[in-house]
Amino acid sequence: MTESRIHRIKQGECLASVAADERMFRDKVWQDAGNEQIRNIRDPFILRPGDELSIPSPEPKEESRATEQRHRYRRTAEPTKLRIRLHENDEPRADEAWTLLHAGRVIAEGTTSNNGEIETEIDPQFSRVTLRCGPHEKIEQYHLLVGSLNPIETVSGVQARLFNLGIDPGPVDDLIGPLTRGAVRVFQHEHDLTANGELNDATRDALRDAHGC
Repeated sequence: MTESRIHRIKQGECLASVAADERMFRDKVWQDAGNEQIRNIRDPFILRPGDELSIPSPEPKEESRATEQRHRYRRTAEPTKLRIRLHENDEPRADEAWTLLHAGRVIAEGTTSNNGEIETEIDPQFSRVTLRCGPHEKIEQYHLLVGSLNPIETVSGVQARLFNLGIDPGPVDDLIGPLTRGAVRVFQHEHDLTANGELNDATRDALRDAHGC
């Protein structure tokens, strides 16, 4: 029996995308004995580049079928959920039509909820999607990188969340410069925290709550 092997996470990957590439279910990969340590420190959908994920050996499956006949087998893909909240001037953009596209093809559409939320299932191997939303006469378009959000413990993870909340931290470069510190101070002021620009636990907790993850 082949032993589990190690996969090193790259930017833009998460458990769902890795499991899909390996043609395995997420829980089978995540619950592998070799992943006990990473389960204690990471959210499975927000892994950090460089994290090591243990990939279990595939288990052969036997099927009984009649000979001299053609049989068709179809692999069942395990979709993952994409959640987005749309706000403008701190107010949710409720009851707005939206369309999600991948490579120019519509993959989902609907209307935002009362709190401006979009929730839909997508293929975990889609790393880039386009969101179109708003009234027909004023459609807005956003290009989204799926799976590229780093853990909030990293500077780049903080920067990306601030940017998603409409607070410009400058480049998402994992460096704490004056623009990032200024953005942190703005966020702290808006959430009744000491506005010192420091990335302390209270600030990260409030940022995680405001962002949703």
